Amino acid sequence: MQYEGKDILELLQTKAKNYNNFLTGIVIKEILKRTKKPKNLKIVDFGSGTGFFATAIAQKTASKIDCIEISENLYPYYKNKPNLLLHRSLSEINDHSADIIYSFNVLEHIEDDISYIKLFQKKLKENGVLILYLPAFMCLYSALDEKIGHYRRYNKKELIEKLGDDFQIKTLQYADSAGFFVTLLYKIIGNKDGKINPTALYIFDRFIFPLGRLFDHLVLFGGGKLFGKNVLCIAINKKTNK
Repeated sequence: MQYEGKDILELLQTKAKNYNNFLTGIVIKEILKRTKKPKNLKIVDFGSGTGFFATAIAQKTASKIDCIEISENLYPYYKNKPNLLLHRSLSEINDHSADIIYSFNVLEHIEDDISYIKLFQKKLKENGVLILYLPAFMCLYSALDEKIGHYRRYNKKELIEKLGDDFQIKTLQYADSAGFFVTLLYKIIGNKDGKINPTALYIFDRFIFPLGRLFDHLVLFGGGKLFGKNVLCIAINKKTNK
């Protein structure tokens, strides 16, 4: 399988510094909550892409990351990275073995996302952590979503229903409130071929994204409860695995 959004991944790596630091920070915070010795944890990156986030997390926590990636055109990025363990399928991870599974903007690419949520639960230890960061609100669905193969954008109610009784949700909030309006504007007047302007992405990351993060914490904006370009979910596997 070849991933058609490879150029966008590469662009995000080089132009979206604040965005990248925000996402890696979410995972690192959860890792450090669980132990002072991250190397003892089994951490899984589902849909790891080029391994960009896994590399940053591994370097900052001195841990190893099990990377699940099915796109063969992305495999060269994993050469000479001993802290990244590349797998072609989640089935290669032992059941009930993972302490943390995180996935950034991946489930929207999968038609039957519920089956993978069930797999996450199966692979996690009891009380293991699932971290999902996903595009939010179908009203924002644009040519870019279509180009890179998104089946959907999510809302909080949908995630609650899909996680079901197997998980206890600890955090569920919209993120990047300013980005909501930027994405809406892109949908209305942006490129119909789904292309991203590198300069516009740089400006968004350096100026608009930090502003959106500030708004996310203001009472006026509901602390991320009302809207955002993305939705963040952190949930605990509460089902006893047998």
